[in-house]
Amino acid sequence: MKTLTVQQAASKLGITFDRLYRLLRECRVRGRKVDGIWQVEEASVGARKKWLIERGRKKKGNYIFNSSGGFK
Repeated sequence: MKTLTVQQAASKLGITFDRLYRLLRECRVRGRKVDGIWQVEEASVGARKKWLIERGRKKKGNYIFNSSGGFK
């Protein structure tokens, strides 16, 4: 199983960290915490992205993250 960081997953989905954390807590995106850090399943991110596209959601754009993990 290939995993992504929260930053990578949020960027691929075009959403904020907060929204991704909510999706993880609601089990709408699969992932697990290892030593307090989320590892998000890449296949789950792909499935969520496909679902969003099928529902007609347009991507709002890529987020750019700075080295401290915040948005620019």
